[in-house]
Amino acid sequence: MNLFLYIQITNHPEEVKFSNHFLPIIKEQTTTFTTFDLDNHSDSTIINYATRLLTEANHTLIFIETMPDSRFSNLLSLLTYIFDNPDGIEIIVKGENKKVEKMLSILPQTKIQENTYEIQTFLEILSKFS
Repeated sequence: MNLFLYIQITNHPEEVKFSNHFLPIIKEQTTTFTTFDLDNHSDSTIINYATRLLTEANHTLIFIETMPDSRFSNLLSLLTYIFDNPDGIEIIVKGENKKVEKMLSILPQTKIQENTYEIQTFLEILSKFS
């Protein structure tokens, strides 16, 4: 199974976006992905389910969208699993968050700058999974 995991890290729950412009792109480009999204305000059931999906996936594309100085302590179990099992995982990060950057610095990743065309970068990475 291929997994697309979309993680939002925001300061407040009301800042979480309930739409994701990458899901239609994935469905248009390929039907081989299971998609799941969560945020740093999700409860433990959601985070545990995301971790279970990671354990079942052969290849995973993780898109992390973060805001500066947002806390994400309830995502630590999920991130620990990713650190312990990095094979087959591709990570894309959009946004600035020093703690996220420090944690992910040991893993290969693509950083999307705010002034770039993120869809094109996303499509390039998505093509690796086809």
